[in-house]
Amino acid sequence: MQQQEKNSKKLWKLTESYKKGYQPDVDQGLIGLKKKINHREKVKYFSLQPRVIQMAAAILLLIGLGAGYQLFFTSPSHLQIQATSEVVHARLPDGSEVSLNKNSQLSFPEKFENGKRIVQLNGEAFFKVKKDQSQPFIVQTATTKVEVLGTSFNLRAYAKEEVTSLEVEEGKVAFHLPDNAQPTIIKSKQKIQYLQSDRILEEVTAISWDDTAWRAPKLTFDNTPLSEIITYLKSNFDVQVEVVSPKLSKCSLTATLVNNDPVSILKRVEKTFQVQLDTTTPTSYSLSGVCQ
Repeated sequence: MQQQEKNSKKLWKLTESYKKGYQPDVDQGLIGLKKKINHREKVKYFSLQPRVIQMAAAILLLIGLGAGYQLFFTSPSHLQIQATSEVVHARLPDGSEVSLNKNSQLSFPEKFENGKRIVQLNGEAFFKVKKDQSQPFIVQTATTKVEVLGTSFNLRAYAKEEVTSLEVEEGKVAFHLPDNAQPTIIKSKQKIQYLQSDRILEEVTAISWDDTAWRAPKLTFDNTPLSEIITYLKSNFDVQVEVVSPKLSKCSLTATLVNNDPVSILKRVEKTFQVQLDTTTPTSYSLSGVCQ
């Protein structure tokens, strides 16, 4: 307390020693204050602007990416879309549309040049290609090549799988094999499979419901055998389903499901056939009983 009093007395004496005849110039002081404020505002504006732009760009990028996939800059002129746990829908630089299945990657240039539109696929994707006679659209995989001008098709070519599948929804597609100079032409509503290890191209067949069902938000089963449903679950969701009774595999399901996921499908099977569904692991199930 005594120390505070001493400091107060010193401060009082200092104020008494100041120029007694001093008269402050209020107008001049306001002018000086405004100059300092303007100067500070300009400095803050220019120093913060780049950071604001970077933050805004980052936010827009996150919004554009959505959930379930990432966008990578593989090189200064190339991009890569990677789907992880969800199906991804994107638009390519030429306006073509692509739906990318889970665990798939698609690489492409920022701008298609040199008279070709070339993309690289590892996984499964459905393409709706914008027609352009002057620029063929080419999808390259680890072992095959698909070439079109303007059409829609589904291509499954996971590097870890031995089979490459192509289904053409509209138009026609040239399917190139590694050691074959002449491509195989696949037309609308047709399907082809290539066995990589044996280098065998299977006969052209008609498209079935499960070839492109992965990209449908709803599933419609029309007297579909349970064996086909189980194959679909294994192929698209990596889910294992054990059918205890062989007769149960021959049962057919007719239903429309709002959710295209393993749990919803299996629960509908359980309810429709009045069988027992057991979960052995998060990705393994068993069905027992006889369909009613």
